[in-house]
Amino acid sequence: MRTNSMAIKRIIAAISFWAVILVATVAYCSPIDRWNSISQKATAHLSWAKDVVAHTEGSPVISPLWVCVKEEHLLFGLDGTSKTVFAVWPVATGRVKGQKQKVGDMRTPEGDFTVQRIDDASFWQPYKDKKTGETIGYGPWFIRIKTPPWTGIGIHGTDDDHLHEIGTDASHGCIRMANHSLLELKALVAPGQRVIILP
Repeated sequence: MRTNSMAIKRIIAAISFWAVILVATVAYCSPIDRWNSISQKATAHLSWAKDVVAHTEGSPVISPLWVCVKEEHLLFGLDGTSKTVFAVWPVATGRVKGQKQKVGDMRTPEGDFTVQRIDDASFWQPYKDKKTGETIGYGPWFIRIKTPPWTGIGIHGTDDDHLHEIGTDASHGCIRMANHSLLELKALVAPGQRVIILP
């Protein structure tokens, strides 16, 4: 029994290692290169999506908006004033692909939404996944998105045991990030900003 437990811990450690490598790889990829590969998808919501250019380092971000591309498991930060892309982070989205249909279907809703509010989630208790029995944490912040008719959808962090799920279909419908990425996002996000979620 102890041998099995040690083997499982080694497997989890290996998966977590490769998850960190994935996060680092995306962080070093140019945000504009990543954006150019998906800009066509965003044209229905942003008429200027194909005109986006790289953000000049050190320039202020004046009017941030956020674009999540579920298929690519990426969240982009765009400046609507300068029409630039200034950030890209890997994320996990809903376990089930497609548009959200009902409560509990583990799909991330698609559409043009807004940030509703930012909640301090540092004291929130981890939740138990009813399907897997795993306990999963929210990280330090919960950026609640107004996604009518659905409630309870947001961008949040994760615990170390589930870091390896970033970049996959793994959430219950939220957009899940590594905590260090979430802190970068939190520094720029505010209620009322647009959040576009694409298939």
